Amino acid sequence: MGTPFVFAAGVLGAILASFLEVVADRLPRGEKPFGRSHCDHCGRTLSWFELIPVLSWLLLRGRCRTCDARIPIRHLLFEVSLGAVFASVAATAPYPVDPWLLGIRFTVLSVLAVVLLADLRYFIIPDTASLGLFVLASFLVLAAARFSVPWASVIPPIEEAILGAIFGATLLGVFALVSRGTWMGWGDVKLATALGVLLGFPDVLLLLAFAFMAGAVVGLVLVGTKRRAMQDLLPFGPFIVLGTLPFLFGFGPAIERFFGLQDFLDIL
Repeated sequence: MGTPFVFAAGVLGAILASFLEVVADRLPRGEKPFGRSHCDHCGRTLSWFELIPVLSWLLLRGRCRTCDARIPIRHLLFEVSLGAVFASVAATAPYPVDPWLLGIRFTVLSVLAVVLLADLRYFIIPDTASLGLFVLASFLVLAAARFSVPWASVIPPIEEAILGAIFGATLLGVFALVSRGTWMGWGDVKLATALGVLLGFPDVLLLLAFAFMAGAVVGLVLVGTKRRAMQDLLPFGPFIVLGTLPFLFGFGPAIERFFGLQDFLDIL
């Protein structure tokens, strides 16, 4: 893919990151996601030039220009990270570029970005995000089955989507029931159900397997370095989000071949 196109996708990701961070901060607190941004310390409404992704933080040297309070570096890191992810998705998109496919992937990434931030900060996955993703995934599956669309090849058939939703909901639902929400929250169950529809079976199982392994490794590292105790909670949503990225990059078929799942799917 051409460099200007990839760069433009990265800029789009950074711009959206600024807005999505506000959404992820307000939804768990029951606030409206729209409205002017303001300084968390002094409450002053931010001007347009203070909202330019990446550049504003750098030019202001990470401080509010009114009260001189520090602006957490996580804002800068998130804008850079989401910009890099958007650029990567654009760079790995098949040629010729299907704008609908890119739009779908960017939309899903935006929802997952809200999930990641909200779960990290508040240990909450907003129902708005999970339900929105479920509705979008269901629409895409039905549209791909009914109409001749160029992106149909990356959307699972209805049968695989239903199986994906069942397995995603059942697997995490068992953990949520047994632990009464301490090991696994119901927000994780809803998110896995939505991704089960979007990715289908068995991709959702591969996704969750990665999420469990990554969560276990990170948890052990945090306990080993004494940053967390064994009884401390660790949000699972971010690991689900990370496990989804390879599939959004279009690597799903390659992952299935690596684990020898193509023959299994043919049997089904």
